[in-house]
Amino acid sequence: MEKRIYILVPETVQILVPEQYDFSDHAAWLRDQTYNYFPEYLETIQMESGRLMAQAFHVGRKIERSYSYKKYEEITAIVLAVRNTKELEKVGNEISGSIRRTSTLNCNFQYEEFWDHNPEFYGTEERIHTITAFGPTTQEQMESFIGHLNLYK
Repeated sequence: MEKRIYILVPETVQILVPEQYDFSDHAAWLRDQTYNYFPEYLETIQMESGRLMAQAFHVGRKIERSYSYKKYEEITAIVLAVRNTKELEKVGNEISGSIRRTSTLNCNFQYEEFWDHNPEFYGTEERIHTITAFGPTTQEQMESFIGHLNLYK
């Protein structure tokens, strides 16, 4: 079975609009609840292909570097699209939760996230979750988590 590195990229990201509400004194879970219950505090930003590919490259290299203590091995990278921040976090949480519960995936692979910091692009000083990546692993191990996702175009 061919091992692959899977990289999930969002078509859009949702950011908290700083002028709308100050979340600094609240727990991180409250920010998560905002996606579901307070959409008026969110701004949607269309992601740019070049930006996503550069970030995907960084995360893919990070996984490759952690895996490269062995001899060089060519590993295919697959970039899959998710609709938005909420879906990126949902799929990432399912995979990382399964890793923590361990035997579900019987895994020996790395999980990484990329949090971009670019106030000019996003309009905030906050770091924005833009990439989730994991691998090397097989398609069979990941099918239940990513089988519904399409290749990024």
